[in-house]
Amino acid sequence: MFGDRLHAQSAMEYLMTYGWAILIIAVVLALLFQLGIFSGGNFAPRAQAGACQVQQTSAGASLVGECQGQLPKFVLTFTTNRGTNNLIAFTKSYNLQSGFTVTTWYYSIPDANCGNPVGTIFAGTTQYGTGTAPQFGLGTTTSGYMYSVVYNGVAAADPGVSAATLQNTWDFAAMTYNDNTVTTYFDGSSASSSFNYNYQLPTITYAGIGYRPGQVYCDYYGSVSNVQLYNTSLTAAEVNALYLEGIGGAPVRPQNLVGWWPLNGDLNDYSGNNNAGSLVSGTFTYTSAWSTNYTAP
Repeated sequence: MFGDRLHAQSAMEYLMTYGWAILIIAVVLALLFQLGIFSGGNFAPRAQAGACQVQQTSAGASLVGECQGQLPKFVLTFTTNRGTNNLIAFTKSYNLQSGFTVTTWYYSIPDANCGNPVGTIFAGTTQYGTGTAPQFGLGTTTSGYMYSVVYNGVAAADPGVSAATLQNTWDFAAMTYNDNTVTTYFDGSSASSSFNYNYQLPTITYAGIGYRPGQVYCDYYGSVSNVQLYNTSLTAAEVNALYLEGIGGAPVRPQNLVGWWPLNGDLNDYSGNNNAGSLVSGTFTYTSAWSTNYTAP
């Protein structure tokens, strides 16, 4: 009986001595769990910059160093707010007359400083300069809607605001274009009806990430990753497959890939066409995708 009392007293003294420490550890672990530190995605393999590229072979196009759906180690994040000029330029000719597809992952940040509601993620035109009309664009509005636009050099034709986005989250956007149809995709699903527009694009000699090339509109503000440009119109199934691959997904049709910018720590083009980007204006940095609420599809 006396021994039992000694054991009970020792246990009570132990709890009084270390109880606060145990409680503090439990609270810290709970907070870390709530912040997602122990989420399986945070321990997913990270693709180093340059880990993904396309090599053209005599037998056809094949992927070398394929990302295989890994998270990028970094994503590009603009640090200059809207209302200034965030622009990364790519200067190379693309023949997209038979159709094209643009896909990208993006993380849009609202900014009330911009009066113009257009923030283009990726756009292409015939030349760069004030007053030069872009030929196509994929982007968001400041109210949080995805849009895609094809121009005829004089009057713009817009298939319409297509899907509400959840700002401050990662989303996947794509636009496909052929002789007479423009379709916008949002998170893998078609977000607009077929838009008839009989216009053949001229050769694109300039492209940019950030705002419409040649015209100072409201620039894009947020993060961008894994921009892909094809010289063909991908099918709905192929666009959905790209979405399901996640932010580190590799191209689905390498033989038609003409531009691939993972933006994973550099501005290099990993399509094999060597069209690396350069910063024209604004500022950006590289941040981790998983630190900005990215979750896999």
